[in-house]
Amino acid sequence: MNKHNSVPNIRFNGFEDKWKKSELKEIAKIVGGGTPDTNNSNYWNGNINWYSPNEIGKYPYVYSSHKKITNLGLKKSSAKLHPSEKTILFTSRAGIGDMAILKTEAATNQGFQSLELKNNINPYFVYSYGFKIKREAYKLASGSTFLEISKKDMEKINLWFPIRNEQQKIGELFTKLDKLLDLRQQKIGKLKLLKKALLQKLFPKHDAQIPELRFKGFEDDWKKTRIGKIVQYSNSTYSVKDLKQKKGKKSYSVYDATGRQYYSNSFDMDKKYIAIIKDGSNVGAVKLLPARTSVLSTMGYLGAHNSDIVFDYYVFKKLNFKKYKVGSGIPHIYFSDY
Repeated sequence: MNKHNSVPNIRFNGFEDKWKKSELKEIAKIVGGGTPDTNNSNYWNGNINWYSPNEIGKYPYVYSSHKKITNLGLKKSSAKLHPSEKTILFTSRAGIGDMAILKTEAATNQGFQSLELKNNINPYFVYSYGFKIKREAYKLASGSTFLEISKKDMEKINLWFPIRNEQQKIGELFTKLDKLLDLRQQKIGKLKLLKKALLQKLFPKHDAQIPELRFKGFEDDWKKTRIGKIVQYSNSTYSVKDLKQKKGKKSYSVYDATGRQYYSNSFDMDKKYIAIIKDGSNVGAVKLLPARTSVLSTMGYLGAHNSDIVFDYYVFKKLNFKKYKVGSGIPHIYFSDY
């Protein structure tokens, strides 16, 4: 919101009314959930959707739950039946703030404080506002074993709300953006599956001398060779204490095993290379890194030697390096073995 006015900094054309600050209880009925007796078979395997928190948060809408309860189970527990299209499920414990809009009637377990919205409130507007609701819920949450927010505290959360038409406009915008993001993720998922399949087919299996799938024009057998003949190993001497936390005008990236960046006035590798973790729980893990960078001393460098470094990287990703326990018991690999 604009700090001087009760309106956002960017608005659709035609909207000039000020937004109104309201508590959640003014725009929705906050409703908890419950669990029927799990030992009573008459309460389960019915036709009423019944959600747990681990089913919420991946997608904007939910249609069908993993478990279902009967009408008797609903009646004999504190679970409540929420209306479709106007209810936003909101997880209230052990992971506060995951949300989803109900597309079919449903109940939940006690891990929710769900919002049954009033008729003048747009569901996707509130769903898109979830980042703010979650942030405020965490401020009000309490608990010694795990954080949880109560119905009473949920009702007190204050948010700015515009008129219904502006809510509708904003909701429609984020609906389109979320659909585009979902389509992009689906494409990424398919590309990952394709890559996995190609990695299996473009490299020889076990002791085979050729891969199952090859590019046209290549017929020669593949040859076994020692790692030392295709890459050259060297150690890093960089330690965190010698590095800068912020990037300067003439500084170069130095990476640790988690990918975190530090900065130095110099670099070890002037060409693209493979960084390999030589100590610790992820020993043997490799990462392809750009030229004019370095890594910390818990890692080493594998530079191309009469080979293509990108091809080498995918070969090494498939290798299972022999690991040794050094004096401290930390796993370690020795490149002289290869």
